[in-house]
Amino acid sequence: MFIEKLGMKTLRGGKALINTLTHSKGIVRSASTHSTDNCGLALKTLESDAVTITHKGEKVTKAITKPTIPTAPAVFEGSQVSMHHGLNGINTMVREAYRATKSGKTIDADDMFDVVHGLPRMLKIDKEFAKLPPLEKECIVWRGRFEHPVIERFNQDFKIIDNAKIGDVIIPDTGYSYTGFTKELASHWSNSCDGRTMMFKIKLPKGAKVSRNLEHGGEVVMPRNAEYRLLSKSTNGNHTEVELEYILPKKDNVTEIEELIKKSDNVMIMGHMNGDIDSIGSSLGIYRLAKTFEKEAYIVNNTYGLSLANFIVTLKQEGYKDVILDKAEAMNKITPNTLLVIVDTHKRSYVEIPELLEKTEKIVIIDHHRKSEDFIENAILTFHEAYASSASELVTEIVEYATQEVTLEQIEAESLYAGIMMDTKNFTFKTGVRTFEACLLYTSPSPRDA
Repeated sequence: MFIEKLGMKTLRGGKALINTLTHSKGIVRSASTHSTDNCGLALKTLESDAVTITHKGEKVTKAITKPTIPTAPAVFEGSQVSMHHGLNGINTMVREAYRATKSGKTIDADDMFDVVHGLPRMLKIDKEFAKLPPLEKECIVWRGRFEHPVIERFNQDFKIIDNAKIGDVIIPDTGYSYTGFTKELASHWSNSCDGRTMMFKIKLPKGAKVSRNLEHGGEVVMPRNAEYRLLSKSTNGNHTEVELEYILPKKDNVTEIEELIKKSDNVMIMGHMNGDIDSIGSSLGIYRLAKTFEKEAYIVNNTYGLSLANFIVTLKQEGYKDVILDKAEAMNKITPNTLLVIVDTHKRSYVEIPELLEKTEKIVIIDHHRKSEDFIENAILTFHEAYASSASELVTEIVEYATQEVTLEQIEAESLYAGIMMDTKNFTFKTGVRTFEACLLYTSPSPRDA
């Protein structure tokens, strides 16, 4: 395993894999940068004006630059991520890091460089994309591509388009795709002497959060792993014309969970029978989230295996004695407005106390196991992603993307991290890019480390 090759034995004190790898010896490779030249196109005349936009619930009047191109998005201060232009220099690293972590194979030194140095930037930029003001109208942008003559894996988008049917939902690029306001600009990017070329016409719906500025006559950078619906494609010789529609991400699960917590009298968190460290770790993460929003929160732990017995004792000694409830205590604290959060299972017959399901009207499920016939049907929100490594990974994402900063206690951080490690068998099983992203949360010391 690659961790062992790097001399890693154990990770303690809430420190994450990425933090350890960053400081490991034996990974030496200079970072490459790629510059994008000014394509020399004649720029459209621009005019300045002032408009009022609504951002984060507030109306703000800002100077805005309006391209005369009617289908182009508005560009103003705050309409781009901090590395808008610089993303071109790390995009290859981002794509390679994603490929390496999704392959399921042992990660070699070169790929590890991309993982260590690419993922922190990905996490930062992904957060910035989430905070961008949405598009005020429907827009059209263009992306030109040419087929790489040597490196086959750089041509994945060609293969995806070739195999896709009209109506299919596809992800042609796992990186941050650059697009232009005009087809002329995109054509400059797709210049090729001999090989295949491809031109994407992309429809951006109102509300899309994309990074845009006026570089090179107007650029739009799409979020990483953007999904599109294939509307049309036609091929003439070595050139293919493609029309795509950008699909807005599904409603933010984090926001929904937060709103449910805020509107509840209290929060009851329950895992599966004979709970393990993933179950208790994810429970502790949701507990801290609820406490961050100043809500009473409890963890139901009526049964547990021998492996968890000593840890439960430690938790109670660390100040969680009144937090961990048995069946009778939990039933007494249920109100008509209690939020019940089920973690690490979705099976009605496998939860700690099935009776709680009948006594609560608001149920949230956070789970990573394949869906079974015994699924809890009356949940008002289901965060169920079978490709995630663990419930702790999903809860870590929720904590990381919360609208209010969540400060984990050391024992909570260590429990979440241990849950990820256990369910991935020390990062050898079901480990993907999101797993490593989740671990980045634990690179910062907790208050108890200070």
